[in-house]
Amino acid sequence: MDLRFAICDLTSAGSVEARMKTGRTGRRGFSFTEILFAVMILGIGFIMVAAMFPVAIQQTQNSGDETIGAALARSGAGYMAQVAQQTWPVPPNPPISSLLTPTFYPTFVPTVYPSMVGLPPGTVVTLQGAVFSCYDTFHDNQIVNGDQHIFDLWGAVSPNIMQGSDPRYAWVAFYKRDWTLTQPFVNGANPFSRPPYAQVIVIAVRARNTPTYTPADLLPSPSGTTEPSLIPSVGQATLKVTMLPASNTILSSEIDFTGTTNASLRAAEGAFVVISNDYLPTSSAAHGLLNGHVYRIGTSLGNNSWEFGPGDGLSAGDVTTLNNLMGANTQFDVFVVGRGADPNNPGQYIGPAQDVAVYSTFVPCPN
Repeated sequence: MDLRFAICDLTSAGSVEARMKTGRTGRRGFSFTEILFAVMILGIGFIMVAAMFPVAIQQTQNSGDETIGAALARSGAGYMAQVAQQTWPVPPNPPISSLLTPTFYPTFVPTVYPSMVGLPPGTVVTLQGAVFSCYDTFHDNQIVNGDQHIFDLWGAVSPNIMQGSDPRYAWVAFYKRDWTLTQPFVNGANPFSRPPYAQVIVIAVRARNTPTYTPADLLPSPSGTTEPSLIPSVGQATLKVTMLPASNTILSSEIDFTGTTNASLRAAEGAFVVISNDYLPTSSAAHGLLNGHVYRIGTSLGNNSWEFGPGDGLSAGDVTTLNNLMGANTQFDVFVVGRGADPNNPGQYIGPAQDVAVYSTFVPCPN
C-alpha cells in the first residue's frame, strides 16, 4: 500500500475543506434594505447641501449690493454738495442763494420761544429745520416770480440719480437746513439767519420690481396721487417704545403709520424711514431734535405697524426726546422709499424694499 498517496489524499481533502470554509465565512453583498437606507441618507444630505446654495447666493448678492450701495450713497452725497452751490432766484426777504434752502422766512415769532425771553443780547439759538426731499410737493411750494423751487431743484438733481453704467442702481437724496435766532428780538426786523451748511441724507436703492430703473421712475405723477419708484413718499407715523420699568433699557420700539397713505403702502422690511418733522412743541428745547433721524424697518406687526430692525430703532436719547411729546401731537412727518411703484397698476407698490444703504453728511451752502 502506498502510504504517500493516502497522505496526499488527506492533504488534498483538507485543502478543499479549508477553501469551502473560507467561502462560507467571506463578506456578503448589501441587502435591499441597506441600499434603501443608504440612498435615503444620501438624499437627505444632497437636499441639505442644495438648500445652502440659494442662501449663499442671496448672501453674496446682499454683500455686493451693500458694497455698491455704500459707494453709491457717498457719490450721491458728493453730487448734492455740488447742487448746494447752485443758486436759485433771490426773493426780497430773506435773500436765498443755495438750491438747498427750502425753509424760507419762518412763521415763528418770539412769543413761541418763551425760554429765550430774557436771555443776554447776542445769544444765538439754533432752530432745527425740517427734512425735505428733492421733489417735495408736501412741504415745498415756494414760488418766486413764477419760478417754483422744487422744479429747479429736481431739474438739477434728477439727471444724476440713475446710474448710467448700471441702471439697476440709483440714489434718493434728502436735505435739511437749520435756522439760527439771535437775541434780542426786534419788531419788524429779521432775526433769523441760516448756518452755512446743510445736512444731506442719501439712500442708495436697487430696482426690485423691474430689471432696471427707467426714466419713468423719475417722472412725477401728473395727478399727484402716487410717486414713481425714485421719488419718496411722505406720510405720518407714530414712534412707540416699551421700556423696562425703573430702567433705561428699551424692550421694544416700533413705528405705526397713519392710514393707508403712499408711505404706509411702500413700507417693507429693510426700508429706511427718515423723520422729516417731529412736531415737538416750538416752546420746547427739544423742538426738531428728531428731524433727520433715520431708522430701518424690521418685521411687520400688521395694521401698518412695524418693528424696527435690530440695532436700527430708537436710542435712549431718542426716548428722552420723545418724552417731550407729552401733550403734543405725536404724529411725525416721515419719508419712505421702500417698495417700488407697480408699472402695471398706478397707485400700487410691489416687491421688497429698494433700500440698500444710507449715508449722511454735511455740505457747505452759500447763504
